Amino acid sequence: MPVDVVSNRLNIKDLVITQREKTIFKFDPNRDISPEKWVEAREALEQQEPKRNGGKYWVTTFAYLSGKITKNEIPKATLDFIKGQTLGQPWFMFMEFILDPESIKTLYETRNKEDDYLFLKNEFLTKIGSSQYGLFVLGTVFSDLFNKDEDFKKRAFEIVKNELEYDSDPALLMAEARVAFPESDLWKKYETQEFWQQNIDQVEAYPGSDEYIGEFGIPLIILSADRIKVDESGLKLEFGEKPEFQEPSLPERRKY
Repeated sequence: MPVDVVSNRLNIKDLVITQREKTIFKFDPNRDISPEKWVEAREALEQQEPKRNGGKYWVTTFAYLSGKITKNEIPKATLDFIKGQTLGQPWFMFMEFILDPESIKTLYETRNKEDDYLFLKNEFLTKIGSSQYGLFVLGTVFSDLFNKDEDFKKRAFEIVKNELEYDSDPALLMAEARVAFPESDLWKKYETQEFWQQNIDQVEAYPGSDEYIGEFGIPLIILSADRIKVDESGLKLEFGEKPEFQEPSLPERRKY
């Protein structure tokens, strides 16, 4: 007796091409900085007299954020120098907030915090594009006042948004935007694999990077974190598992 065979013909329209989610490989200080550079960085950290003004302090902060040193390994003289600088150099207050947030809290038990906030606010508005690290400090040390100052925060956001459109080297401003405006993903607009590769190459190749490595590395380590947290205990960076590098694969074809 003949057997009827039902043929389920494949309709090409039923084929669905699904693109694998593209993984962006971000900065990883353990992978992207050679052991030799870390040795140079460690030597810079321990210098009594930095080769250039502030170099060892950038390195110290970067190494701490990268988990290469603990707070107990930071020389007291280094912390004392950082804490002795003025608001006219806001990057030092940002470093202090990272390395010794308790000292910031102690400082404003006797010092008028609002006066310093207004000074930094004015610096930002009058030195747009040149007041580096000012936004970092507004978003950390003065986050309580900055978040309440809604009109200024909106204006600052628009300024940063406009500057990022024309910034040929946006890593620092992107990192500042991430810290100062945690409710926004503005910085992600400029995060591409090309951006990461250019900056990773720059960190490793820059002449004299035993000291410059810190200045370049701080924005990158902030941008590469999965999550950031700002509170009285300082700036905390949280990292998940790093994806393994894979060659790009073809789209996956799924049949129904």
